[in-house]
Amino acid sequence: MKKLLFYVLAFLGIALSTSAQSTYSIRGSIQDTMNLKAVPYASVSLIRKADSVLHRFTRSNEKGQFQFNTTEAGNYLLLVGHNQFVDYVDDIVLSEQNANIDLGSIALFQRGQLLNEVIIRNAAAIRIKGDTLEYLADSFKVRQGAMVEDLLKVMPGIQVNKKGEITAMGEKVEKVLVDGEEFFGDDPTVATQNIQSKVVDKVQVFDKKSDQAQFTGFDDGQTEKTINLKLKDNMNRGLFGKIEAGGGVNDRWNNQVLVNSFKNKRQISAYGLMSSNGKTGLGWEDRNAFSGGEGGGMQMDEDGGFVWNVSSGDDDDNFGRGVPEGITKAWTGGARYANKWNDNKHAFNTNYSFGRVNQERSENSLTENLYPNNRFYTYDTTRSFNSRNTHRISSRYTWTPDTLTSIIFNVNARLSNIENETFNSTLNATEEGGFVLNSSVRNNTTKSTTSRISNNLTINRKLNKVGRTLSLNASYVHSDNEGNGFLEGLNGFNTGQISIDTLDQKKDQSQITNTLNADLSYTEPLTKKLLLKTTYAYGIDGNFSKKSTLEKAAPDETLYQNRIDSLSSDFNSLIQSHTVGAEFKWVEKKYNVAIGSRFRYSIFDQDDLVRNLAYDYGRWNIFPTLRFNYKFDQFSRLQFAYNGSTRQPSITQLQPVQDNSNPLSLTLGNPNLKIGYSQNINASYFNYKVISSRSIYAGVNFSNTFNNISLSRFVDELGRTISQYININGGYNGSLWGGLYARIPKTNVNGKLNVSGNFNHTPNEINAIRSVTNTLSLTLTPGINYSLDEKLYLDLDLGTLFTNTQTTIPNGRDIRFLSFVPSASITWTLPKNFEISTDADYQYNPPVGPYATPFSRLLWNGSLSYRMLDNKNLTWRFSVNDILRQNRGYERTTTANFNQERNFMTLTRFWMLSMIWNFNDGPMAAAQQGNGGGRRMPGMPRGMRSGGSRRMGR
Repeated sequence: MKKLLFYVLAFLGIALSTSAQSTYSIRGSIQDTMNLKAVPYASVSLIRKADSVLHRFTRSNEKGQFQFNTTEAGNYLLLVGHNQFVDYVDDIVLSEQNANIDLGSIALFQRGQLLNEVIIRNAAAIRIKGDTLEYLADSFKVRQGAMVEDLLKVMPGIQVNKKGEITAMGEKVEKVLVDGEEFFGDDPTVATQNIQSKVVDKVQVFDKKSDQAQFTGFDDGQTEKTINLKLKDNMNRGLFGKIEAGGGVNDRWNNQVLVNSFKNKRQISAYGLMSSNGKTGLGWEDRNAFSGGEGGGMQMDEDGGFVWNVSSGDDDDNFGRGVPEGITKAWTGGARYANKWNDNKHAFNTNYSFGRVNQERSENSLTENLYPNNRFYTYDTTRSFNSRNTHRISSRYTWTPDTLTSIIFNVNARLSNIENETFNSTLNATEEGGFVLNSSVRNNTTKSTTSRISNNLTINRKLNKVGRTLSLNASYVHSDNEGNGFLEGLNGFNTGQISIDTLDQKKDQSQITNTLNADLSYTEPLTKKLLLKTTYAYGIDGNFSKKSTLEKAAPDETLYQNRIDSLSSDFNSLIQSHTVGAEFKWVEKKYNVAIGSRFRYSIFDQDDLVRNLAYDYGRWNIFPTLRFNYKFDQFSRLQFAYNGSTRQPSITQLQPVQDNSNPLSLTLGNPNLKIGYSQNINASYFNYKVISSRSIYAGVNFSNTFNNISLSRFVDELGRTISQYININGGYNGSLWGGLYARIPKTNVNGKLNVSGNFNHTPNEINAIRSVTNTLSLTLTPGINYSLDEKLYLDLDLGTLFTNTQTTIPNGRDIRFLSFVPSASITWTLPKNFEISTDADYQYNPPVGPYATPFSRLLWNGSLSYRMLDNKNLTWRFSVNDILRQNRGYERTTTANFNQERNFMTLTRFWMLSMIWNFNDGPMAAAQQGNGGGRRMPGMPRGMRSGGSRRMGR
């Protein structure tokens, strides 16, 4: 630790000792979008924005390239002109943080190209800045009071489904920023469904790289499709937000408020929500919003980090499903603060949220268990109640002391209290005559408290040569989990005579983990085209976990004092790792190639104190990488990636400790497990045409694993299923996906086609007999969407899914069927400020194999809205959920040795009357009076104004 501290301080001294540069430069290249070639001799002017005085002037060279150098910071306009092309205008800000601006390729539209389109809709509202696609919001016509989500729906290349999921140029958008800052975490819909479109100046779409990759220019392959909502200069001041109050029959209610106070770079936001209609946050995607992080076991990921979670038998993943499970009530709230000061050298963003979520579930399932010599059936009924209280806080501070140095500090903390009670009834019976093998009735209650805090510090420094950088990243994570519970039950076994086993156990568990990681990266330009990146990392993980299963010494006693060693563990683990790596990157104008590898040596010191066993050993891991990116033009690219990784067996998989949460299905660890090794190959292609709004994307993926960790299953003399972890070879899987999205000429209709497929070759072991299961699934989804200005929006998808599962296990079952999952949604603005919105999802699964009856379900929702007030910002809405009362929870699962049909409780038909008020003051309120003016947008022909369609002609 002393050496590490010394290196950190020394690095900081070097980083802060170099003075900032005082010269500024702007460079770029100009390209013809029609012929995909450079535009030489175009005039390029840099105009001072304050007084419109020409500051610099040049012309592009034969390769279309240009560059300005100046010593004066400030706000400028960049004007590119050519007699054959539409003028291009862009805002430029030169500052200490933007001293060297590379605009990349500037795409110019030919005047004749625009004239060939008889009707041009918003063509001038789109421009390209490097790898960023930018839409000018005022050029797209939406109704008064529209949200950002409504604005995105009318932008070419962007799709928004009824859940609020956003797809941009065929790729799912993972994050939406507001003025470059996160807006209440990673849920994109918080911003798109709660911020009004009139506040937005530009919508920017790009692939967000990691902080280190953005700084060094060395792509690490980690990107997220991101949308940034850039607010208007006169719109980032004032108070705005949304208030919704709604109630209906059957104890259904939904009340929420979001308030924002923006003052230039200072942003303050707060929200609150009370809901009983399944909504647990402001957006739709809250899968982990209030999760305690429960899973099961400790596992080493491919980067050497360890995750160990104590299972609560519950998960939140179905909060985001189309048909969420159970009945959920939620009370959540949060606040956000963001600010920048001192010429953006300092930036701070912090978020706090609290959530209480109560969920009631009920389900029953029928499982067909396949074994080489027999089949038996499992009938299971489960009822549960789960209550979670979670506090979260996250903060990010960025300090840029000069143009060469950046320091980023992140902290995240969470405190969760969870209570869960689950009742299970399980019965196993033979296929012939329904002979009962065994049965179990049990009640499991748990209470747990989890606290976790993580800190991350990143220091980046550009050295005295372009491309030469030094980066330090250090992180520390501490987590503490305390829990206890009771397992009570009655188990019966039929082996010719009936035997009864009574369960009455207390379970106490505690776990403390401390993880420290530090890595140092250095990049060096060996030539103008060859870049070298070297890394060294050190990590240490300490884990102290104890689980005690106790029983009473006698049935009439009240205290649980006797420990059951086969169900208990006391495990201490200390893992240290050293990693070195090197990667070379060759950069050409249209393509780049990166190849390298990392080597890690890990030292494991693990002690099982219950059984007095030690697992001390060392392991070498190798992580090869190969990435190839070819960029045909701004919106056409090909990517290829290969990487190898190792997977260490988890502590749960190594320890020979039983998990008896289901006494009829027990799982054991295996201390003789080997390390698994995986290879992954991924290739993808993407092409997008701006004028026609046509996008094509396709990709394939293949992976295989040696010494894969799997489960070996067998049935004992009591009819119980005993599973143990083993290594098994021969598994691989492949997948493909693709899509086409295009506007039908001379119409407002966009056609789309999405295809995907997956093939899995999975070896398994059942009753000591090896077999293979092959699973093929293909999905074909054609569709259309239609928009008519701000009056009508329609979306239709015709999903078809083909599934084929084959197994070589004796007495196995092959299953093949075709299912249909079409969906549609319509929003129609009527006269007199009325609006109708409706959506429907249909699902059909045919009878096949063990599934004796077909399943069909039509989920139909609808609403009628009325907008009032001068700005149409007050809405009354009457909505009905599940109009036909067909919302039944249903799921089929087919694996190597079982087929399962599950039915679960869902939220069925209810109606609700809601009032929704979108409020604002200051410049935002003034903008509601109209369409925000008709100023000429950058990139538009002279004399052409924004807003709506324009018939072009001489």
